[in-house]
Amino acid sequence: MVLPRKARIKCASGLYHVVIRGNGKQVIFEDDNDRVKFLSILSKVRKELNFGLAAYCLMDNHVHMIIHDVNNELELIMKKIECSYSYHLNSKYTRSGHVFQDRYKSAVIENDSYFMSAIRYIHMNPENAGICSHDTYRWSSHGAYIKNAQNDEVRSALDIMGGVEGYLLYMRKTDDEKHLEISDEGKRFLNDDEARVLAKRALGMSDLSEIKGFDKMIRNEQIKKLKDVGLSDRKIERLTGISRDIVRRA
Repeated sequence: MVLPRKARIKCASGLYHVVIRGNGKQVIFEDDNDRVKFLSILSKVRKELNFGLAAYCLMDNHVHMIIHDVNNELELIMKKIECSYSYHLNSKYTRSGHVFQDRYKSAVIENDSYFMSAIRYIHMNPENAGICSHDTYRWSSHGAYIKNAQNDEVRSALDIMGGVEGYLLYMRKTDDEKHLEISDEGKRFLNDDEARVLAKRALGMSDLSEIKGFDKMIRNEQIKKLKDVGLSDRKIERLTGISRDIVRRA
């Protein structure tokens, strides 16, 4: 029996940190012409479906984007981008088969703090990978921030950060942003404080340990809600005190 795919979590802000990877983590940009083509496709789909783009970075085998999905069409947006670029790559290099790995991965952005951190994390990708300094890398939206680009999402981000000068200061911060990575299961690595806030909001509870005393059916429903917002079994165990074996079976 083929199990149905889990529905993606919808976000009230409409902002998503999205990652697409090459199939088997293979290279998806063979040269700069491929990168130009991807950006051209991205621009075309933006005009067609009217979504916002707050940040992006093209790496050799994956792409990071922050998409403002104003019409609740993220699935369609990504399908058009991936299909169009796959057609380009397979045609150009006389290939066949999947270009991208499974479905795209996404994490909801629900507050200004994560929005700012995600922008910095995305723009720092080439530097963190040891390719070059983030401010000399051609294939990210960092330059749009420096030039104060006339883009609603970029302007909103700059307003939050205090303009171009504030953005440059923020880019020099050295916080550990491991928690912004998105796993192959589409889950964002949260620290315990972030996870606790997310869990309390998802369940409408102030004391997560109360779940242990619930009837089994209700307890498992609450655990499933925590899984649905992207929390790992290990994180749920730490937050609630419920054994990981029970969490896994819920």
